[in-house]
Amino acid sequence: MKFKEWLEENEEENTLKSEVLEELKGFETLEEAKDFLNDLTTHGCVSGMIGKLIYYKDTNDFYDKYEDEIEDLLEELGYKNRFEAIQSLNGSENVGSIEQEKNLLSWFGFEQTGFKILGELEELKEE
Repeated sequence: MKFKEWLEENEEENTLKSEVLEELKGFETLEEAKDFLNDLTTHGCVSGMIGKLIYYKDTNDFYDKYEDEIEDLLEELGYKNRFEAIQSLNGSENVGSIEQEKNLLSWFGFEQTGFKILGELEELKEE
């Protein structure tokens, strides 16, 4: 299956996955998309590579929109609550407000979803 076909088949609306897939639409090949996701999962959103998740206003809106999915991811990964998760994340030392908490959890949600999609793409063979 071709990468572009895979993107179309996996298209969703208003989910964390749809947000990450939107970033992948600019790539022509499977390898480009995988390279991008590898960079995302290695360097994270803190690197500034996701333009829509740079400013607190944007990351806070993102968190508010996807809070339930982010909480599900935390539970799926075995965290008892979001405070336990925050303590384990890079950047936790900078969390001193609810805005900073939402920022960090938005990045977490986006990065973890990217990691899941990368796993799906690893199984995809470009024809």
